[in-house]
Amino acid sequence: EGLDADLSGVRLAVIPSLVEGCSDAIRANFERALVELANAGAHIEEAEPLAGFADDWRGLVGSIISVE
Repeated sequence: EGLDADLSGVRLAVIPSLVEGCSDAIRANFERALVELANAGAHIEEAEPLAGFADDWRGLVGSIISVE
């Protein structure tokens, strides 16, 4: 159990809106993974890169993905 790596100096961004609506089990696993990454030295911050850009940014992203 646990991550066997030194992630000191690694910066990660979590986009909370991307995990909204996940099942409780998936959310719990995600949160545990973040704890493991932080325990290994990673610096974790929250970011919402599309905040204020569009009310339905998921629709925009879905359109891009379907075209690709």
